[in-house]
Amino acid sequence: MARAALAGRLWVPDATGLEAEGCFVHSHHPDRLRVPEPRPGRVRADRMRAALAWNVFRTLAPIDPSRWLRPLHARIFGFDERYRAPQWLEIRLWADVPAPGAADGAGRVDVVCASGDAVWAFLTTFDRDVIVTAADASADDPILRTVAAAARLAGRRRCFVGLLSSGASSAAIGERLVRRYAAAPARLRHRLPADLATADIGGLGVGTWATCATVLAGCAASPAVGDPERGSARRCLRWLAARGIVPDDAAP
Repeated sequence: MARAALAGRLWVPDATGLEAEGCFVHSHHPDRLRVPEPRPGRVRADRMRAALAWNVFRTLAPIDPSRWLRPLHARIFGFDERYRAPQWLEIRLWADVPAPGAADGAGRVDVVCASGDAVWAFLTTFDRDVIVTAADASADDPILRTVAAAARLAGRRRCFVGLLSSGASSAAIGERLVRRYAAAPARLRHRLPADLATADIGGLGVGTWATCATVLAGCAASPAVGDPERGSARRCLRWLAARGIVPDDAAP
């Protein structure tokens, strides 16, 4: 499985206006073509959450998943004794997911981490909740849509769905929805499309960008991680710190 490589330079996609946020990755990565256009009224938040997803997960991509996926899973979904570190992991950003019968023909997941046995899917936000306007609430809530898309991507594999936000104060509705579905799996299944009745949903959870910074800090400090990857992790940590995002254990 080919791994993404860091290019060591800033990525400046003019079409999405991310230059102010400074995305650094391989300049020819195909995920670049899928960066969502920022929506009116939430341009800064959309640009920043795209930059966060890109920098964090493209930094983690070249690192052996056994070094970072377990701590990320434990912090967001809780400790699971059934967890087994995957031998390989494919990371995709803004993955389109075919949805049978949907008017637009597809759903979308912000971040997908997929192995041969499981799929981890993340809905991302920055300084904004998942439901803010009437338009946001006009269809199935974003958590439910992400669960459905993740289940379709997973097929017979187990899937986990997480919300990554700036914190409970900015994503109270999103966190409440996640916890409500996690506490009532029967209710969640009742609201999913009929073709997903047998989906293996392993868990739902919440985390923050500080959670991701904590995982990156572990990689940056681990002698088991190669020097280039540790250097990339440290660079990403500096980028996050410049935007006020620090590891959980480093917060004042």
